[in-house]
Amino acid sequence: MSATTKAKINLKDGIIELEGSENFVTKQLDNFAQKIGNLTSPFPQPPKPDTDETGNDASQGAAVDEKRRRKKNATPRIVPPLPLDLKKTNERPSLKEFYDQKKPKTDMERATVFAYYLKRYLNIKKIEPGHVVSCCKDVSAKVPSDIGMTFYNAQNLYAWLQLDETGKAEISIQGENMVESLPRKKDVSKDKTTA
Repeated sequence: MSATTKAKINLKDGIIELEGSENFVTKQLDNFAQKIGNLTSPFPQPPKPDTDETGNDASQGAAVDEKRRRKKNATPRIVPPLPLDLKKTNERPSLKEFYDQKKPKTDMERATVFAYYLKRYLNIKKIEPGHVVSCCKDVSAKVPSDIGMTFYNAQNLYAWLQLDETGKAEISIQGENMVESLPRKKDVSKDKTTA
């Protein structure tokens, strides 16, 4: 009878459990490692110590520490707005006019529209969370609760933004193409009436 091998991976409680022959588990772990090997987070996590302050095994208190960390991370950050001149001039439209023309619907679309405007009209290539706060206030839009995560999602889900190691975002070619295609055309089938 072959021995059963078990593996458990807890990516922040995403939990992946494998059980089967050693060959099966090893193959699945190798596939998993290969798939996540190319992913990098712009928000590196500090390494967790293996022992607590008394020198005891810290794994017993890991669940409590995880809850504390989540609660601490759930506290909203206050991001001060960065000063920007977003008013209309002879050379450019106001941000409000540009925003109203493009009609972005999601936080990621809004951040990308702001990045496009700031790059094209104010020559600001890399935007920061404070820029997004200023832009949101100028156009009377809600400020995303986690602007860094909005940047991260726009990069990893749609490739509209590119993040540097400091968390600043620069609009990509895909992002420029998306903004230039806004506003999205309405679904033609919704406008048709049945006869």
